[in-house]
Amino acid sequence: KMSKSYGPEHYLGLMEPEESIRKKIRSAVTDIGLKPGQEMSPGVANLFTILELVAPTEVVEGLRREHAEGKLLYKHLKDVLFRHLMEALAPVRERRAELAARGDIDEVLAAGADRARVIAREVLGEARARVGLD
Repeated sequence: KMSKSYGPEHYLGLMEPEESIRKKIRSAVTDIGLKPGQEMSPGVANLFTILELVAPTEVVEGLRREHAEGKLLYKHLKDVLFRHLMEALAPVRERRAELAARGDIDEVLAAGADRARVIAREVLGEARARVGLD
């Protein structure tokens, strides 16, 4: 199971280097010796959970079928997961790189924080009034 509370080796950071993500996926715990009809281990189920978020349904179903038949190679599953994850993250990673290249990013963030602060003050004031705290 991947979890930030266990430290940086136990989660996939959206912006971490590709090689780091590849290494984490490749080192994800699976099971030993797959047999036809074998129940999916928690580690393999976790890989499928992530895959379902980033890959087309037919890809996921094909790999599930291979697992049920006892023919799935976990290296292949991990490679497919990595490829689809990188494809899904590409637009986000590219946009972040564009924003990071801007010279005014700190000013843009500060202006956004100022706007959010004004809205938050209004909402909190209204909430306090409604529950009788003002």
